[in-house]
Amino acid sequence: MFRKTRAASLALAAAALLGALGAAPAEAAFTFSFSQGAGYVAGNGSGSIDTASLAPAGSGEVSRGAVNASLGMLGVAEGLVPLDFYTGIAGPPQFGHAGLHFADRSDGTGFTFQAAVGMIGLPQGYVSRTGLGGHLMFLGESFASLGLVVGTFVYSWGSGDTADSFTVQVLAPGASIPEPGSLLPVLGGLLLLALARRQSWT
Repeated sequence: MFRKTRAASLALAAAALLGALGAAPAEAAFTFSFSQGAGYVAGNGSGSIDTASLAPAGSGEVSRGAVNASLGMLGVAEGLVPLDFYTGIAGPPQFGHAGLHFADRSDGTGFTFQAAVGMIGLPQGYVSRTGLGGHLMFLGESFASLGLVVGTFVYSWGSGDTADSFTVQVLAPGASIPEPGSLLPVLGGLLLLALARRQSWT
């Protein structure tokens, strides 16, 4: 059982608000940012993924939010989320040096990212270039305990019209999370995802 401090609770509410306001930019791209506060680490991600240049790599699921900096892995889930996996992503194999840590709170669109093997897992039925978003909260943790290294880690794939990127930012203490964009692309993406899932059930 965890007792949330007032600062951590406010940070979680702020991350949720940023995620609600954040969305995919006009071009496909996704950014996930980690920030450190007094007694917690928060993660907030938003954007979209262009799957046109990625290779399908089977299916699976994610059920808990987590980070493993030594493998360049992060996952977001609010309950069990079926995923389709894609490979073909190039970039640094890690963004830190520690092992697996589960989040105390995770919400948003379920997905996983695994830099060490150049793979991303997206919700089954995901429509390319539509909005994704998610949040992680680690109570009683710091960048040091999670093994996160301050910096910007860029992963890319495709070329021309199908070029895309997934960026992990570990923000220096005191830095602000980049201003989110419009809410409409995320809402549209979630609606399309819901419709696709409904059609698959009928």
